[in-house]
Amino acid sequence: MMGDYGFARGPYSDHLALFVEYKRGTGEKGGRNLLAALRKISAQLAHERELSGLDERRVRALLERLDGESDTSREYRVSVMRQLCAFLDAMGVPCWQVPPRYFRASRSDFRPYIFSDGDIAALLVASDSLPPSTGRARGYERVYPVLVRLLLSTGLRISEALALVTDDFDENLGTLVVANSKNGVSRTVPLSAGMAERLVRYVSAELPAGGPVFPSPYTGRAYSYDGVQYMFGRMYASAGIRTESGRLPRIHDCRHWFCTRSLDRMLASGMSVYEAVPILAAYVGHVNYADTEKYIHLTRVGHRSFVESESALGAMIPRVVA
Repeated sequence: MMGDYGFARGPYSDHLALFVEYKRGTGEKGGRNLLAALRKISAQLAHERELSGLDERRVRALLERLDGESDTSREYRVSVMRQLCAFLDAMGVPCWQVPPRYFRASRSDFRPYIFSDGDIAALLVASDSLPPSTGRARGYERVYPVLVRLLLSTGLRISEALALVTDDFDENLGTLVVANSKNGVSRTVPLSAGMAERLVRYVSAELPAGGPVFPSPYTGRAYSYDGVQYMFGRMYASAGIRTESGRLPRIHDCRHWFCTRSLDRMLASGMSVYEAVPILAAYVGHVNYADTEKYIHLTRVGHRSFVESESALGAMIPRVVA
């Protein structure tokens, strides 16, 4: 039975659901971004009278920029539409095939901030030094020392951390279950002994069974992303951590730091890059290695090991005969 993906009802809605099932069945991404793009497409296709196919004129009209849509979002929607048209055509619904270079967004030169050892030490001090809370904001000085350490020691996405409930933590095994995260992926995350011990103390002392691991004193539900973002900004500022442009880092930069440092340690221990990347990808919940590559910013040790591993392939590749 197909899931309810929130598509606008129309002659194409069942085929859109089949497309999602097909993507997930082949192990490809079928997560939040895909569904968001398909919901936009479904709203446009809901006005079609019948499932008779889409000619070039109709497809081009569907791919026009939507109100407020960024280049990056439009590029992704074009990519999804290209795949959808191929799928519909294979299902017997004739569709114009979107050319590979139909639309390309300009590339961003954005680079994440990678914390130094001094930054990490200062951030931990800032989280441990939050002033006592009062009134409706009570308790945050107990939450953030744990949340900061959890993000830095596991590389969890902030959305994954905020979605945790106490039942996801197995104190006997020292593991967390991250259920149905990005792209529908679930995984078990082993914790370091120190992190597991801190969680045991925090959960047993503060939290009711079955509730969120990081509950907001305002609602009793999990902290909101906006609230956490505000507090991380306060801690970064208190710790004196800023990018070269003077901006405060993002919460997500904790994940970049974790991936960078973890790979560096694995390569320094003698593990090859071909062993290390798949392990890191599985740990942080990536469905393919290309996703992991975006988070890897090699330090000096890692870069040297990577170059040596790559250069070793030279002897295995036949020379071209002139």
